[in-house]
Amino acid sequence: MNLEAIEQKCLHYLMQVSRPLVPVEQLLRHLQREPEFLSLSEHDLLTFLREHELFVVLDPIGMAGDPDGRAALAEAGISTSPSVILETRIPPQRELSEQMIAQLETLMDSLDTARREAYKTRDAKRVSFIDALLERASGLLDRLKNLG
Repeated sequence: MNLEAIEQKCLHYLMQVSRPLVPVEQLLRHLQREPEFLSLSEHDLLTFLREHELFVVLDPIGMAGDPDGRAALAEAGISTSPSVILETRIPPQRELSEQMIAQLETLMDSLDTARREAYKTRDAKRVSFIDALLERASGLLDRLKNLG
């Protein structure tokens, strides 16, 4: 596989997208539009990106680390896969914190909606699980707000 070609395609794509943080699976789909990249796996792409000084790979938030948390986030429509950003497009710390806070608040709103639905269906186990996720998310939110 031609690493220089992968580098150039990744650089071009990540420079031109409107949202600088791109899910790795989206970048891979873009690359695989060309026959020479059809055999490129997500694992290989992630390895390449993590070892390259121009790219920064961000792994999902802590709650996505366990299978139950990942399932709950996926059900809420929140990506649990790694994302990539060009080093040169990383926003200043304050802006990054604000974006992370906004995403976490969106996550909490989605979890709260899921909790209400679970409560309506009297699914006590699911309500309890979502409550635990909300507690963890709230803790993360507090820590993010205290960083600024």
